Amino acid sequence: MNSIFSYKKNSSIVTLVFMSIAFQVTAQENQYLDSLLKLLPNAREDSNKVLLLVDIGNELEISDFEKAKQYYVQAKHLSETINYQMGIIKYYTNYSAVLNMQSKFDSSLLLNLQSVEIAKATGQKERLASCLNNVGTSYHNLEDYERATDYYLRSTAILEELQRYDRLDILYSNIATIFLETRMYDKSYRYNEKAVAAALKLNNNMRLGTALSNFGGLLSSIKKFDSSKLLLQQAKEYMEENKTSYEYMNLLLNTSNVYLQTGDYKKLGEFSKEAKQLADKSGDSLAIVTALYGIANSKFFEKDFSGTKALCEQGLAISLRNDYKEKKQNFYEMLSELALADGNLGEYDRYNHLSIEAADEEMNTTLQKNIQLLDKKYETEKKNNEIEQLTKDKKIKSLWNYILVGSMLTLLLLSLLSLRSYLQKKKLQQQRITELEKEKQLLATEAVLKGQEEERSRLAKDLHDGLGGMLSGVKYSFSSMKDNLIMTPENMQGFERGLDMLDSSISELRRVAHSMMPEALMKFGLNAALRDFCTGINGSGIIKLVYQSYGIDDLKLEQATSVTIYRIIQELLNNVMKHAAATKAVVQVNKEDNKLLITVEDDGKGFDTLLLSQSKGIGWTNIQNRLDFLKAKLDVQSGEGKGTSVNIEITIV
Repeated sequence: MNSIFSYKKNSSIVTLVFMSIAFQVTAQENQYLDSLLKLLPNAREDSNKVLLLVDIGNELEISDFEKAKQYYVQAKHLSETINYQMGIIKYYTNYSAVLNMQSKFDSSLLLNLQSVEIAKATGQKERLASCLNNVGTSYHNLEDYERATDYYLRSTAILEELQRYDRLDILYSNIATIFLETRMYDKSYRYNEKAVAAALKLNNNMRLGTALSNFGGLLSSIKKFDSSKLLLQQAKEYMEENKTSYEYMNLLLNTSNVYLQTGDYKKLGEFSKEAKQLADKSGDSLAIVTALYGIANSKFFEKDFSGTKALCEQGLAISLRNDYKEKKQNFYEMLSELALADGNLGEYDRYNHLSIEAADEEMNTTLQKNIQLLDKKYETEKKNNEIEQLTKDKKIKSLWNYILVGSMLTLLLLSLLSLRSYLQKKKLQQQRITELEKEKQLLATEAVLKGQEEERSRLAKDLHDGLGGMLSGVKYSFSSMKDNLIMTPENMQGFERGLDMLDSSISELRRVAHSMMPEALMKFGLNAALRDFCTGINGSGIIKLVYQSYGIDDLKLEQATSVTIYRIIQELLNNVMKHAAATKAVVQVNKEDNKLLITVEDDGKGFDTLLLSQSKGIGWTNIQNRLDFLKAKLDVQSGEGKGTSVNIEITIV
């Protein structure tokens, strides 16, 4: 998934999540969307169709939010039907991203919180980090900075543990934005530095340009305009190839904000007009009014008062519809100055009063947020003292009552924390015991599998070099004797038949030895060994087998891992040939990021997957043991008369 930038209220910095949008659809992108839609009617009802629906939704986000949401809903329903947890998480992530673009932040938060619980159940830390970040973004959009910071930092801790530096620049920028909006400039500066450092490691001009743009926005907020201009110019150079992107639009707005504050109204007009064009395409109303305000300022100082008034009225109408308090105050103030310049004192007085009211409304909102933050942060006597200081005009009558309540709450909180600490410690102990038991089981499984493979290798070598060599020697001796013996035609025919049977025995011996320890696996790696094995089955005529692989030609795996994966696929295909009564089968092995995805499908008679939990067959038990050894995820889809699809996901280093 790509990255979304949300232009925050009252800020020149942008907030990022793990998805992105562009606002100009190229012919190539249209062709790609058309190709995806053509695949949909013939797609099987499996996890691949879920991914196809999500891809279509991603492409439609560029032009039609509602259609994109329809495809995400289809992906969710299919994922629930086939119990595909990853597909359900993808629905939450993508659907909530569209809600963010539509400024439906409450709905987005609800979905993102649900996605966190599902991600926890899957045990996939990387997916959990993404979901935590999205929750942080929802709280950020709702201006709940305390919760937003909490979720951002939790996501950061996981990604730092996994060393996923390709995503940390985004999170660092998110946290830097929080600290900027809460006026903690030193912390914002530090996290902006970390974001730029992380982006430099990626060799990605767009991400580096975005990090520099955010840093430049911070510097303009703390009045370091020369440094801000320098960083913003560098960001512009890195983003030259993406002039239609949402990120580039925010760079233009950040730059126009610097020129607004430094009084360079000519450049302010140039950058604001370019930003307005992109804002119109994106439909971002806050970006539109920000750009309109910049253009209006440039026209005002060009003494184009009629043009200024038209822009102010347009921006004011949008601000009133969306309740952008700061923008309302800005436009009212500019309209009052226009009225004064025109000598219309009545209009000046009206707009001036409206400007003051909007400023008071903004101040009251800010004060209310500050009081709410303090109320969340302090549960002790200090909290009561801070609230008394902020609300002294309300003449608090009984401070001691608050102190008493605060003390009781503190005692209650301490008791709850002590209980929670005890329960948490007990839970951690139980988790550690479970982990140790699981590690013990895995070590035992590893030892058994290693012993099996060593024994297979020894037997294969003994059969090939020992018994195989002896049989080849016998054949050579008989062949040498043939020309020196005088035999009747009948005896000669029997002798030839014996030699043929000896040839067949040698071939069968070599086939068995090769199956026990395939030479191609040892010499050429997993991909070559699987291709060789599948080609042999296909050539036998038992079943029509297709082998497909992507991204694993240069895959470096430990020998134990390669052998285990080979045995799993070998056993699955043996089951297909023995039990499925299939005519066709497909084996797919693909690498995506640090995941190895394996699919074995057939068009056989299928079976009830509930029977797998009761199966005690040696073949299926061997498969389960090997999957446990690899810590792999297994998903089996089947039904009577519907064929079988086995999907395996393995995390590789």
